[in-house]
Amino acid sequence: MDTLSNYCMEWKLHVNLEKTKVMVCSTRKPKICYGFYYNNSIVEITDRYKYLGIILQSNGSLKHAGEDLAARARKAYFALKRKLPFDSNLSPN
Repeated sequence: MDTLSNYCMEWKLHVNLEKTKVMVCSTRKPKICYGFYYNNSIVEITDRYKYLGIILQSNGSLKHAGEDLAARARKAYFALKRKLPFDSNLSPN
C-alpha cells in the first residue's frame, strides 16, 4: 500500500477509499486478522468482488459467478422474447 501511496503522490493521483477494497485470496479462513491501511485510513476487506462483470470470491469459488451469469442470461432471454414475434408453430428443429 505504501508503493501505491508513493506512486499516487508522485503523479498527483487520488485514491477513492469509498470504492477501494482488499480481497485476501485463500481456500481457508485466515487465522490472523489483516489490517490494510492507505495513508492512515483503513481499507475495507471483502470476500467477494465483481470484476469485469464476473463475481470473484476469496476462496476461489465461482458458484456466485455462475448464478449471477445465469440470472442475467435469463433476464436477457425474456427481454428478447417479449420484443420478438413468437410463433407457437415453430419448432427448434
